[in-house]
Amino acid sequence: MILNNKLLLFGRQPPSARLLTHSQSRSFRASNLLNNKDFYKTLNVSKGASQDEIKKAYFKMAKEFHPDVNKAPEAKEKFATINEAYETLGDENKRRVYDQTGMNSDEQ
Repeated sequence: MILNNKLLLFGRQPPSARLLTHSQSRSFRASNLLNNKDFYKTLNVSKGASQDEIKKAYFKMAKEFHPDVNKAPEAKEKFATINEAYETLGDENKRRVYDQTGMNSDEQ
């Protein structure tokens, strides 16, 4: 189909418009194992920790590293990491996937 002198292939761009650089074509999501993210270590809990232990560890660390309380420059990043760890480990289904694959649900 031709529209305004441009070839449309059923909503896709022509091949010449889809050329990517090497770094763009190689983008993929690596597992947390490759990124060295260990959510259990982040929250200072064991892999066999109960949901209650994970929740307590999260609240303790969140209070310590909340950007409104901790003015250190790295506190905001640490707080975000703590939240990501709790979001994954605090949900049984997400935790099961993380334990099996090393990836959180956003990375799948």
